[in-house]
Amino acid sequence: MNGHAVRYLWTLVMLPLFWGQAVRPPALGAQPSEGDLAGCALCHGNLEFLRQHSPDLPTAQRRMVSMEEIRASAHLNSTCFSCHRGFDRWPHPEGTVSLHCGSCHEEADAGWHDGVHGTPDQMGAEPVECAQCHTAHHTATLESLREGTAMRAMNGVCVGCHETSGLPQGDPHRDKVGCASCHGPHETHDVDEVHAAVAPLNQVDTCGACHEEEAEWGRSDVHGQALRQQRPVGLATLELLDGQAPPTCTTCHGAHGMSTARGPARMEQTTVCGHCHEHALETFDDSYHGQASALGSVAVATCSDCHGSHAIYGEDDPRSMIHEENLVESCGACHPSSRAAFVQYQPHADHNDRENYPVVYWSYRLMTALLVGVFSVFGLHSALWIVRLTLDTLRAPKGGAA
Repeated sequence: MNGHAVRYLWTLVMLPLFWGQAVRPPALGAQPSEGDLAGCALCHGNLEFLRQHSPDLPTAQRRMVSMEEIRASAHLNSTCFSCHRGFDRWPHPEGTVSLHCGSCHEEADAGWHDGVHGTPDQMGAEPVECAQCHTAHHTATLESLREGTAMRAMNGVCVGCHETSGLPQGDPHRDKVGCASCHGPHETHDVDEVHAAVAPLNQVDTCGACHEEEAEWGRSDVHGQALRQQRPVGLATLELLDGQAPPTCTTCHGAHGMSTARGPARMEQTTVCGHCHEHALETFDDSYHGQASALGSVAVATCSDCHGSHAIYGEDDPRSMIHEENLVESCGACHPSSRAAFVQYQPHADHNDRENYPVVYWSYRLMTALLVGVFSVFGLHSALWIVRLTLDTLRAPKGGAA
């Protein structure tokens, strides 16, 4: 006789003892024991019995609760009667009620009501209930949801609704960071709302929960100051500002599908920076660094190698990597023999700017004139030479001597 049959027969034998009898809840404040759960588990641990007293199989499966689930859940120290009131007799009388999770988890409930999951959306979809994310009985603990298997399982729940938002292979956050770490676990807002955890003015704090040093820089450097001055409301606002938009974390790093700091993104950063610094990108492309980068060099310096990645300051700020007092050290990271004369090199010199770069301007004009003159003279000389050879050929007597 298999295990299912044994449990079923045991239920048939014991059930009459419970018919009309009270299953006594533990005293208020007392630690629950497995005996407190045994009466409920007698029926709710037996799928065959539940199927006979349920309208269909899915309903019976929802009512199925094993002791193993309870032991492994965050509600280990609770009892069935903590959530389900009036079920202490069988058959269960009318007037029974299952309490909402918010009766215990008040702070989470308040955040849920304020977020997008707690209110009907514009299409009329019903709010997302707690059990849809946490399940009803096998509820993971808060600590386990921060990493490991439970965190990955919760991410899978999110992707079950937000199908296009799963992190692709290669993303440094994949299987390491929970969706709730960036978007909030309960007070989750639309990404374009001012209160969203990923809103422009909140990203430094959200990302800074893990990247503390970078966040500290981001609050004081030129990008952080520009962000606070313009105070964009949502991510859509940044798109409207276009090239005048101050950068946030996701502007440079992306959101879903970001690359590692030393990966391919390093060689693509000139394009990212160029969205705002168009003129600097043009002059970079004309420089040795830009041309070497265009040819595929991964060793040549790009924007962050000279200006920094987060602690970015103006060239007149002593903290800046491109301040005159710091140039020898900054350039020396790639050029060990760097000295004062070496750092006079102007990486963003504009040959069309006579006021700021007169030497480069006139050198460019002189060399251009010289090249045009040389090629013009030699081109004219070659053309005349071809004419002469052609005339000599035409004038030559045809045929051999008589």
